[in-house]
Amino acid sequence: MTVTEAGSPAEEVPPKDVPHTGTVMEELKYYTEERDKLLKFSLYSSGISLLLAATSRIPTWEVSSPVAFLVGSLNVGFLSILGPIFTFGTFAYALQWRSRVADLRRALLADSRFDAEFGQAAVENSLAATPKLARRRSILRSAGGFWLVAIPILAYTILLCSFFDLTRPAKDHPDQYQYPTRTGQIADLLLGTGGWSGFAPLAPSIHDNLKRLADEQAEAKERARLTRLAQQMPWIYPPFQTWAYVGGLLLMLWLAWGIRSEGRM
Repeated sequence: MTVTEAGSPAEEVPPKDVPHTGTVMEELKYYTEERDKLLKFSLYSSGISLLLAATSRIPTWEVSSPVAFLVGSLNVGFLSILGPIFTFGTFAYALQWRSRVADLRRALLADSRFDAEFGQAAVENSLAATPKLARRRSILRSAGGFWLVAIPILAYTILLCSFFDLTRPAKDHPDQYQYPTRTGQIADLLLGTGGWSGFAPLAPSIHDNLKRLADEQAEAKERARLTRLAQQMPWIYPPFQTWAYVGGLLLMLWLAWGIRSEGRM
């Protein structure tokens, strides 16, 4: 309670960093809704990232482009180029959301209107729960945290490995590799030994498997389509893009380590 200059009492203004004001139960409801929405978001975003990573390792998979009327189908090599961007973006957004939920939890537990035992049980969603049910909920909560943090890092690592499968095509023979050895291909991605200009890469596993499928086709039209599909890739720009993706993985690990200091959500 504060007093105005005229001497009359005035209602205390809540701090600006309090996201929601009201009764204890209203604030508890707001916290649980935010936590549940975050878990649902991470369920979908981490699942999509893991699906992109798994699909990027299937060399003969065809993906219909959202602008198919312009470019038709694409081979899965493009997932290793665009997938890390999606995975990093959703991961950073989820961690920012998690920090907000963790702040809400700490504010609730520190609220003087909460009885200590009741407040802890309410936040942990263990009111009227048997010990067995409480343990089950604790395991599920840990699994949700693992899905939110570890799965995107795993998916990003797989996508980064797929990115390192890409190689520069030869200047005179676009369907052949400029560097036949893996050492030369990786050095080109990291150091730009073949030049620092962008190029449409070839993915050996994807390219070779699609070429093999093309050779097995009886119809000339299908052979030509599979041959084109093997070469339809977005441009990449090593070494800058390579180090940006490597830096993205290191940043994700650093951010994941940092949430230990924020406590549970």
